[in-house]
Amino acid sequence: MQVRVVQGQPARVQRDGPSLSQQAAEARVQELQVEMSAAMARVQELMQSGAPGSASGREALTNERASIQHIAAQMRQQEAILRSGQIEEATAAAIAGAFGARQAPRASTGVSPREQGIPDVPPHAKEVAMLFIVCLAAAIILTPLMRALGRIIERRSTPPARLAPEIQSQLTRMEQAIDAVALEVERVSEGQRFATRLLSEREKVGELRS
Repeated sequence: MQVRVVQGQPARVQRDGPSLSQQAAEARVQELQVEMSAAMARVQELMQSGAPGSASGREALTNERASIQHIAAQMRQQEAILRSGQIEEATAAAIAGAFGARQAPRASTGVSPREQGIPDVPPHAKEVAMLFIVCLAAAIILTPLMRALGRIIERRSTPPARLAPEIQSQLTRMEQAIDAVALEVERVSEGQRFATRLLSEREKVGELRS
């Protein structure tokens, strides 16, 4: 491949087809692929025939695996050669494009962009500006509301204040007094029930005697 640059004309890339090294690399890759397929087939046959169970079979498998690794290394070398050729082609094309871009004349119509109908404002600029204004207004309005809401949540989440020890002791004494009064009321009610039962029994006895 050659790059030809003529003054006043765009650069041209002359492709002479793949080089001899690339052709040889492609042919070698095809041969290695065939060898790789054959080696893989031999390994499969050895595995199916129970070769791992014997020493000779294991040795044959080791040799086949070594040959597969060797073939793979050769294939990587040939692929590197092909890749280097592709890089050279891409570099030549880039050089040709660069020369063509430098030498390409700029067409001038002598008419300003406004006269040609090209707008000064980019498309969708108004929509973007309106969206920005709306977002800014929403942020200004919602910020105080969010702060007030946060304060309310903080107030609700604060634990209640603990009572003073004096008040706590007074409440304890009041609870004890209430319990004592309840016991006394229960005793009085029991006495009243007992007295009522005695009176009713006396009345029944008097009726029976009469």
